[in-house]
Amino acid sequence: SVKHNMVTPLLLGVAIAGIAYAARGGYRTFRQLQSNQNMKNRVKSAMGQKPQSTANPIRRRNTGFEPKMSKREAHLILNIPQSSDADEVRQAHRQMMQRNHPDRGGSLYMATKINEAKDILTRKGSTT
Repeated sequence: SVKHNMVTPLLLGVAIAGIAYAARGGYRTFRQLQSNQNMKNRVKSAMGQKPQSTANPIRRRNTGFEPKMSKREAHLILNIPQSSDADEVRQAHRQMMQRNHPDRGGSLYMATKINEAKDILTRKGSTT
């Protein structure tokens, strides 16, 4: 009878510990999934895109960057029409850099590409 009284609390403690461990794992998984979704939303926001359900049906390439940036790709990176003038390019560049600057948590690689896009579109003698 004494052993029975000691085993019950022990089993209860093991059961509670198991439930707590499972809940901890579930919570970590939830936070990781939530973080991944937040990252996707931040990337879309940084690129000036709306969620897929409300975005205009624009055909986008999913092949990454071209080896040598073209004017077309520069316009896509800055998310401006090809008919944009130099002031619109500078304004779009400024907005993109505010969102993507490495000092504010942005990617150095993306900041480099944004600067390259601006340079290509504002070169002397370039026509947009």
